Parts: sequence; structure tokens; C-alpha cells
Amino acid sequence: MTFRDRALCRMLQKAVAKRDPDTYEPWMKALMCAVGQAYDWTDRAYLEPLLDYLKE
Repeated sequence: MTFRDRALCRMLQKAVAKRDPDTYEPWMKALMCAVGQAYDWTDRAYLEPLLDYLKE
């Protein structure tokens, strides 16, 4: 991620942190759980067709 992307994510995390955790939407919960750690948001199911194509 670029510096701009990381800065925007930090700003979003700070904004979400001000909300009541009981009112979090699913993406907000995932964002707050990922604070301070590396996380891969890739869904491997979407990679299968690409991998199959490359194997051919």
C-alpha cells in the first residue's frame, strides 16, 4: 500500500473507533480487528479460476 492508502486507512480506523462497537457493520468489525497487524483480504475462491487457467 502506498503512504496515502495507509494514511487513509488510519483515518478511517480512528473514525470507526469513535463509534459504539455494538453498532459496527461487518466491515467495520473486520477493520478494527486488523488494526496493527498484517492482513490479507484476498478471498482464495476467486483465485481458483486464475490458477486453473495458468496450469493449462
